[in-house]
Amino acid sequence: MTQTHADDVLIKLGEGWAISPHIDALGDGMFRRVRPQLNVTAFGINVKVMEPDSVSKHHLHHQQQEVIFVHEGEIRVSFNDGSTHTVGAGGLVVIDAGLGHAVRVTSDDPAVLLMMGGKDGVVEGDAEMLEELPA
Repeated sequence: MTQTHADDVLIKLGEGWAISPHIDALGDGMFRRVRPQLNVTAFGINVKVMEPDSVSKHHLHHQQQEVIFVHEGEIRVSFNDGSTHTVGAGGLVVIDAGLGHAVRVTSDDPAVLLMMGGKDGVVEGDAEMLEELPA
């Protein structure tokens, strides 16, 4: 098992697994890169910590679908079709490739977002049930 320190929080890397006990282990600032820190190779994933009233650039993804999970705070998402939607903690936003969008934080506290992206990522019937592990 390999262990790395980031801001005094321990990231644990094993054979085929990785654990970050807190997003602060991924660094500080707005973008917390998950892929390189935890060896994610199957899809794009980042944690984004946005300050109150901050707004992302208006952008789109040409090939990947994006999913945003709002872990903390509240955001307003605006789309190219003219619609705007408010999403709070526990909410999810799915944005198809090619659709322009922007995110603004509407809460008084920072918004913590888990952002994932991928293309053709569904693998149906890939799970195999195993014997239960002790907790």
